[in-house]
Amino acid sequence: TGHPPEALRWRRKLSKDNNINIPRAMTIERVTFAYTGGSSDCQPKIQTIDGTAGRNDNVQACSFEIGDFERVLDFDIIPPSPPDTLLRLGESDTYFPFRYFCLRGCFLFYFLEEDVQQSEGDGAMYVGKPRGVIPLDRTRIDFPEGGRRVFQKHANSNASKGYEFVIVHTPKKDSNDAKRPDKYLVADTSSQREEWKLALSSRSGGILKDTIL
Repeated sequence: TGHPPEALRWRRKLSKDNNINIPRAMTIERVTFAYTGGSSDCQPKIQTIDGTAGRNDNVQACSFEIGDFERVLDFDIIPPSPPDTLLRLGESDTYFPFRYFCLRGCFLFYFLEEDVQQSEGDGAMYVGKPRGVIPLDRTRIDFPEGGRRVFQKHANSNASKGYEFVIVHTPKKDSNDAKRPDKYLVADTSSQREEWKLALSSRSGGILKDTIL
């Protein structure tokens, strides 16, 4: 008693999705997202609900701060996430800069190169906030047709240095769900592209499975 229906719904769903027992009084944090300021970069947010606050609790969403990303939990899922790595991201039809990509749960986070520091043995240190995030619910991964390395419209860009793929979102029918922009990424090799497709496709179902911190 005294717990809001939303908190109870989240707790049951999170416990089932992540195969863990979440106590009734635990504060729950999950990743969500928003588009802000007209940017094409979707921004990750942290949505929090306090299970101890009773029926007058507040569901709040705040921006990611430095250090928050390292608290995001990945799914216990096969296939596992590919190693965090640099891939090219299409910011226009002619400009594909490197971004540092990290797959966690149902979200593909990416950082500026200078916001990730590599150290031997300890993995990466994230010294900045994520530049953006790509939600993976209701998405599919497409390759260029005809066995091409890149899509024809990007043939004269620096995407031609690698192996391109696109993440395409399909909105739910009969809903207010808006189509999100297609996201074009470029892997270094054909095998790396296949690895990313396999991992991303395994998390791209019709429901945005909760990704918790």
